[in-house]
Amino acid sequence: MKKKYKESIERVTEEILSNDIDYQSLRNKLQEFMKFLMEITKLDLDDPLNEKNIEFENGIALNTKDAALCVVDIIRTRQFIRGIFEAVKDIQKQKTSLIRIMYAGTGPFAMLILPLLTKFRHDELQLTLLEVNEDTGKHLMKLIEKLEIENYIEKIVFEDASKHKIHDNEKVDILISETMQLGLTKEQQVPIMLNLVSQLNKDVIVIPQKIQLDLALMNTSTKLMFNDEDKTRYNTLKSILEFDSQFIQSNSEEIKRNKIIELCKQLLFKEEKNKEYDQLVILTSIQVYQTEWITVDSSSLTIPKKIFNLADLKNNEKEISINYIIKEIPDFEYSLN
Repeated sequence: MKKKYKESIERVTEEILSNDIDYQSLRNKLQEFMKFLMEITKLDLDDPLNEKNIEFENGIALNTKDAALCVVDIIRTRQFIRGIFEAVKDIQKQKTSLIRIMYAGTGPFAMLILPLLTKFRHDELQLTLLEVNEDTGKHLMKLIEKLEIENYIEKIVFEDASKHKIHDNEKVDILISETMQLGLTKEQQVPIMLNLVSQLNKDVIVIPQKIQLDLALMNTSTKLMFNDEDKTRYNTLKSILEFDSQFIQSNSEEIKRNKIIELCKQLLFKEEKNKEYDQLVILTSIQVYQTEWITVDSSSLTIPKKIFNLADLKNNEKEISINYIIKEIPDFEYSLN
């Protein structure tokens, strides 16, 4: 890595990996770091070309601007980088040979792995980078060139990761993809993981390790302080999905064929409809790796996904069935009885 840039990256890396979190300090450092990355890649957030999503039959690929702004989603960035760091260290305890990482959906800065290149040598880590947005890819290539980190890059593939074919002799120790929004809607996280995980050995470490969806009642009048889990805000009814490598290995072919994940069927509301709660929502929590979690409401990835207002229910509607549908804009579909 180019020496004159390394110190800037090391400073933000130390802040991220510190067990003590100062939210304001971390926010400031990540904002400064994003400006630093924009300067060296010449990324102009005001350029309309950087605001165009790419649409597929199974979700969107995020535009360059929004992908860049993900850097300052502080809990998302912190927890993913910490989780990946721990995953690499755990593999190093088991093997001394090179660790290969496949990173699908890098954005312009490959932010979830870039800081960690100050912690590991290129003969310890090798990266395969997958990015479908060509405009984003141009900035990624500029970043690699300016930082002089080419020796960490095994290959770069500009392709839809939900269709990418992994060669039989291609070894992957860690698979990373954060291509999601709240509740797994809109983007390609599910089809990307269905495609890639099903081609890899069962011992591959998948990051995020688990995405958990819970169906819950929500009291929208309850104010939630930042990073404060107020248990009176939600009444969790049922865990409806644990999206992890085991689930993918067991269900990938059926889901690819039908484009549906059945989440719950004829769930009885009982007497939960009361004055305390006013919305039915899906809650997202993300286990990045082991103890590194992104909890409900702590990131843009884990904002509750509204299904409907409870006031709109008719008296005879007491059961709900919900499916997750993979389509142009992946989303939930529900029926009431």
